[in-house]
Amino acid sequence: MMNFIGRISAALCTALLAFSSVTSAFAYGSYTLTDDAMLFDAAQTQKLEDMMQNLGEKTGWEIVVYTNSNYVDADDMEYYYNDYYDSEDFSDDCVMLVFDTGYDNRIINTYGDAMYYFSDERMDEIKSDMKPYLDSRDWYSATVQFLETTEDYFEQGKPDGDSFSNIEINESEKKAENPLLYVLSEYWIIFIVISLVAGASSVVFVYLRYKNHGKQGTYDLKSNSVTNLTQKDDVFLYKNVTVVNESTRSGGSSGGSNRGSSHGSSGSF
Repeated sequence: MMNFIGRISAALCTALLAFSSVTSAFAYGSYTLTDDAMLFDAAQTQKLEDMMQNLGEKTGWEIVVYTNSNYVDADDMEYYYNDYYDSEDFSDDCVMLVFDTGYDNRIINTYGDAMYYFSDERMDEIKSDMKPYLDSRDWYSATVQFLETTEDYFEQGKPDGDSFSNIEINESEKKAENPLLYVLSEYWIIFIVISLVAGASSVVFVYLRYKNHGKQGTYDLKSNSVTNLTQKDDVFLYKNVTVVNESTRSGGSSGGSNRGSSHGSSGSF
């Protein structure tokens, strides 16, 4: 009996350890801090990791802070680091802060559900809150401000009435969300031209058809035509079509973005 109880206890302990391992791995995956530019000391790094982990677990997003000296131009920041996001195994729902100290540029990119918590107005606000620290090169305090403001936005929920011009949705997602609206929005000029041509043609046809009130200029087809069909040949045309699907995802962070991911962006600041 004691052996049986001992085996049961051992099995429960093993299961508990396995569950704890899975839980820890999941929690760790809720944030990624990469300090290639070495902007934070050991104590600051530990504090930021704790904040990022708590924020990631609270929001369900992956919180990414990436510092480097890649010397990316301000105009290229958004799509360069969107390409970096594509090349890494980050979560679909993600908020990413980048400090590129090469040209002293910063950017905030958002992905998935997190995009809709960062309206244009909120992007302006968070940049304004971080600016005093950035002006004094206090990268740590600027990052803390970013994390605290991000948590505030999550707690406030998705904003109503704000604008979201910072969000870029990729073509495949536009088609999937509303195929008809996508076609109309992309090809509206063609539809207008076709409508104008069709309308003008209808007006001309009706005018020519009824200009003599249907009493003059008609032709008696039945009395003046003869059909003598003696032979019929059916000719079938065959056409072979080869379709090649070509992937648009280039991968890597070579500096040019494939724009494969829908994202929101603060723009370089």
